[in-house]
Amino acid sequence: MQPIRIFAILLVCLALSPLAPAQAEPVKINPPFDVNTTGDNGESNPGNCICETNGATSFCTLRAAIQEANACAGDNDILLNNGVTYVIGSALTFHPASESPTEAINLYTDNNEGAKAIIKGSGDENYLAFSSGMGTLNITNITISDSNGISVALDATLNLNKVLMTDNHGNTGGSGDERDGGGAIHNGNAVVSVYNSQFIGNHSQGCGGAINNSGHLTVMCGNIRMNAFSVRRSLLLLPIGRTTCIIPCLKSLKIRN
Repeated sequence: MQPIRIFAILLVCLALSPLAPAQAEPVKINPPFDVNTTGDNGESNPGNCICETNGATSFCTLRAAIQEANACAGDNDILLNNGVTYVIGSALTFHPASESPTEAINLYTDNNEGAKAIIKGSGDENYLAFSSGMGTLNITNITISDSNGISVALDATLNLNKVLMTDNHGNTGGSGDERDGGGAIHNGNAVVSVYNSQFIGNHSQGCGGAINNSGHLTVMCGNIRMNAFSVRRSLLLLPIGRTTCIIPCLKSLKIRN
C-alpha cells in the first residue's frame, strides 16, 4: 500500500474517532486567611489574596478576610481563634468572586475541641449576608449572637455545622439583606442545611423567631427552642419553601408546601 494512501486512511480514522471529553478545570484552593485581631477594619487591597487591614498591614480582621475571600477566586478558608469574640459594627457580606457553584468560602473555628469563636453584633444592621450567586458558604463550630442573624439570597448555598445561633433578632423594616423576619436565618430562595446546631433565644419582629424559610431548608440533629416572633401569624420554623426537619437525629418531620 502506498504511503500516501496509508496516511489518508489514518486521517479518516482520526476524524471518526470520538474526542476525549474536556476535563473540568479544578477549583483553586487558596492558603487560609488567619484572622489574628478582633478589630473590624476593612481590607486594604482586595484581590491580591493576602489579608491585610487598612492602616495595619500585619493584621487580618474578620471583615478584611471576608472581603479578600470575596475577591480571590477559588476556595477560601477563614480561620477564627478558639474562644475569641469578634464584634461587628455593620453587615458582613459574602459573595464568592466567580459565583461558581463549585467554589466555597469556609468560615470556622480552627480547633473543634476548644471553645467556639463568637461573632457578636453591635449597633444597627449587624448581620451576615450571603448575597445572590452560585457559591457556597460553610460556617462550622462558631457562635453567632446579638446580631441581625444570617440572610441568604437567591441561588446561594449555606451550610451550618456545630453552630450556636443565640439572642439574634430579625426586623421587618430593615434595609439591604435584613428582610421580613427570621431572627437567626432568613432564607430568600436559597439552599440552607443545618447540622448539629442550636437556635436558642432568637426573636423576630416578622415571621419565624428562629428561621424564616422561603427556599429549601434541611435541619438535622438540631435544637431549636425559646425563639419568639411578634408580628403576623407565624411559626417557630416558617415552612414557606421546602423543609426537611429532623430533630433530634432519630425523629423525622417532613413538611412539603
